[in-house]
Amino acid sequence: MKNVYLRFIGTGYKSFCQADVKIYDLNDCLIAEGTTYNGCLNVSLCINKVYYVVATTTHEKLFVSFRVRENRCDYRFVFNSAFVREPVLSETIILSLTDAYYPNMPIERGRLVLWQNQ
Repeated sequence: MKNVYLRFIGTGYKSFCQADVKIYDLNDCLIAEGTTYNGCLNVSLCINKVYYVVATTTHEKLFVSFRVRENRCDYRFVFNSAFVREPVLSETIILSLTDAYYPNMPIERGRLVLWQNQ
Protein backbone atom coordinates (compact mmCIF):
# COMPACT_ATOMS: atom_id res chain seq x y z
CA MET A 1 0.00 0.00 0.00
CA LYS A 2 1.13 3.51 -0.79
CA ASN A 3 -0.24 6.92 0.16
CA VAL A 4 -1.30 8.67 -3.04
CA TYR A 5 -2.07 12.36 -3.45
CA LEU A 6 -4.85 13.03 -6.00
CA ARG A 7 -5.28 16.58 -7.28
CA PHE A 8 -8.37 17.59 -9.26
CA ILE A 9 -7.90 20.71 -11.38
CA GLY A 10 -11.08 22.71 -11.89
CA THR A 11 -12.76 21.96 -8.56
CA GLY A 12 -12.34 25.31 -6.79
CA TYR A 13 -11.12 25.98 -3.27
CA LYS A 14 -12.29 25.33 0.29
CA SER A 15 -15.94 24.22 0.28
CA PHE A 16 -16.86 25.78 -3.08
CA CYS A 17 -17.44 23.31 -5.93
CA GLN A 18 -15.54 20.39 -4.44
CA ALA A 19 -15.66 16.94 -6.03
CA ASP A 20 -17.11 13.76 -4.58
CA VAL A 21 -14.59 11.06 -5.51
CA LYS A 22 -15.05 7.29 -5.73
CA ILE A 23 -12.17 4.97 -6.62
CA TYR A 24 -12.87 1.52 -8.05
CA ASP A 25 -10.66 -1.39 -9.02
CA LEU A 26 -11.02 -3.27 -12.32
CA ASN A 27 -13.59 -5.62 -10.74
CA ASP A 28 -15.91 -2.65 -10.03
CA CYS A 29 -15.33 -2.92 -6.28
CA LEU A 30 -15.38 0.39 -4.40
CA ILE A 31 -11.91 0.88 -2.90
CA ALA A 32 -12.13 4.39 -1.46
CA GLU A 33 -14.41 7.41 -1.49
CA GLY A 34 -14.26 10.92 -0.17
CA THR A 35 -14.64 14.63 -0.87
CA THR A 36 -11.78 16.80 -2.01
CA TYR A 37 -10.49 19.66 0.09
CA ASN A 38 -8.87 22.45 -1.92
CA GLY A 39 -9.14 20.12 -4.91
CA CYS A 40 -7.03 17.40 -3.27
CA LEU A 41 -7.61 13.97 -1.76
CA ASN A 42 -5.19 11.57 -0.04
CA VAL A 43 -5.85 7.82 -0.31
CA SER A 44 -3.88 4.64 0.26
CA LEU A 45 -3.71 2.33 -2.79
CA CYS A 46 -1.75 -0.73 -3.92
CA ILE A 47 1.32 -0.26 -6.12
CA ASN A 48 1.19 -1.39 -9.79
CA LYS A 49 -2.57 -1.79 -9.75
CA VAL A 50 -4.99 -0.07 -12.14
CA TYR A 51 -7.85 1.94 -10.64
CA TYR A 52 -10.49 4.17 -12.12
CA VAL A 53 -11.77 7.36 -10.60
CA VAL A 54 -15.29 8.76 -10.76
CA ALA A 55 -15.24 12.39 -9.61
CA THR A 56 -18.49 14.39 -9.52
CA THR A 57 -18.95 18.13 -9.08
CA THR A 58 -22.14 20.12 -9.34
CA HIS A 59 -21.45 20.74 -13.05
CA GLU A 60 -19.77 17.66 -14.49
CA LYS A 61 -18.46 14.14 -14.01
CA LEU A 62 -14.96 12.81 -14.65
CA PHE A 63 -14.11 9.16 -15.45
CA VAL A 64 -10.36 8.42 -15.54
CA SER A 65 -8.30 5.27 -15.10
CA PHE A 66 -4.74 5.31 -13.80
CA ARG A 67 -2.01 2.96 -12.55
CA VAL A 68 -0.29 3.58 -9.23
CA ARG A 69 3.46 3.69 -9.89
CA GLU A 70 6.11 2.96 -7.30
CA ASN A 71 8.11 6.12 -8.00
CA ARG A 72 5.14 8.48 -8.17
CA CYS A 73 2.79 9.69 -5.44
CA ASP A 74 1.14 12.74 -7.05
CA TYR A 75 -1.58 12.32 -9.71
CA ARG A 76 -3.46 15.17 -11.40
CA PHE A 77 -6.85 15.00 -13.12
CA VAL A 78 -8.41 17.83 -15.12
CA PHE A 79 -12.13 18.49 -15.49
CA ASN A 80 -13.24 19.43 -19.03
CA SER A 81 -14.46 22.90 -18.06
CA ALA A 82 -11.29 23.75 -16.12
CA PHE A 83 -9.32 26.74 -17.34
CA VAL A 84 -5.69 25.73 -16.90
CA ARG A 85 -3.20 28.60 -16.95
CA GLU A 86 -0.12 26.42 -16.65
CA PRO A 87 0.68 22.97 -18.05
CA VAL A 88 -0.73 20.13 -16.01
CA LEU A 89 2.48 18.11 -16.29
CA SER A 90 5.95 19.51 -16.58
CA GLU A 91 6.75 17.36 -19.63
CA THR A 92 4.41 18.69 -22.33
CA ILE A 93 4.76 18.15 -26.05
CA ILE A 94 3.82 21.05 -28.32
CA LEU A 95 3.10 20.30 -31.97
CA SER A 96 3.16 22.88 -34.75
CA LEU A 97 0.65 21.97 -37.44
CA THR A 98 0.98 22.72 -41.16
CA ASP A 99 -1.24 22.13 -44.18
CA ALA A 100 -0.15 19.29 -46.49
CA TYR A 101 -0.75 21.44 -49.59
CA TYR A 102 0.93 24.56 -48.15
CA PRO A 103 3.94 23.31 -46.13
CA ASN A 104 5.43 26.78 -45.59
CA MET A 105 2.25 28.18 -44.05
CA PRO A 106 1.76 27.11 -40.40
CA ILE A 107 -1.74 26.83 -38.97
CA GLU A 108 -2.18 29.83 -36.70
CA ARG A 109 -5.60 29.14 -35.22
CA GLY A 110 -4.43 27.04 -32.32
CA ARG A 111 -1.94 24.84 -30.65
CA LEU A 112 -2.27 21.17 -29.77
CA VAL A 113 -0.72 20.36 -26.37
CA LEU A 114 -0.44 16.69 -25.40
CA TRP A 115 0.60 15.08 -22.16
CA GLN A 116 1.16 11.52 -21.05
CA ASN A 117 -1.72 9.58 -19.47
CA GLN A 118 -1.41 9.16 -15.75
